[in-house]
Amino acid sequence: MDNIITVDVLSHTELSGYVMQVIASQPAEKFRYTAGQYVQLLVDQDPPRPFSIANTYDDNSIEFHVRHAPDNPFTKKLIQQIKQDKKLNFTGPFGELRYQAYPKYPLLFIAAGTGLAPCKAIIEEALKDKDHPEIYLYWTVRKQADLYWHDKLVEWTKKTDKFKYTPVISTEDRIDKIVLKNHMDFRKIHVYASGPEEMVLDIQQKLSAPPYFYSDWLS
Repeated sequence: MDNIITVDVLSHTELSGYVMQVIASQPAEKFRYTAGQYVQLLVDQDPPRPFSIANTYDDNSIEFHVRHAPDNPFTKKLIQQIKQDKKLNFTGPFGELRYQAYPKYPLLFIAAGTGLAPCKAIIEEALKDKDHPEIYLYWTVRKQADLYWHDKLVEWTKKTDKFKYTPVISTEDRIDKIVLKNHMDFRKIHVYASGPEEMVLDIQQKLSAPPYFYSDWLS
């Protein structure tokens, strides 16, 4: 197994439903990662599970969005470790998702549930670029209460007219139909898809396999 990194949990905040924001410290030797990458979290002897880093590189902290359904034994133990031991153990980073600054095409993000996490990190990275192109985020969830980062995303739309955010409640609309309604030509758009594998592959097909399409399911 790769070298195991242990970090302190600085804070944990319930955001909405079963999603917890976890802020952890940087390890003693700086943990270098690229916005959009993920780590494999370790709990006891369970097989490691992938969790995306939810913030762009920061000298002080690492952010995660942890969905912890009550019927999931792994995340149940993970939450207990976060609250009681205040430690996280992981290996990584992994993954090829990153901000594509060139060619200078618009960025389009399609996220489902906590698949928002890597998209959020990459958008933060893109917003650092004073010449960043237009950014579109479509975030689909099962119900309104699952939009755990909604208010912050709305704030981003007020800071720059180049960032457009569209929440999609899956029981009311299909995300592919909303995207296709607003965008016709994907030949010159960087498309990022993050969420369950089935959703990602379906989106890729519905968008006719765009040439600039990124997902960890395809790497």
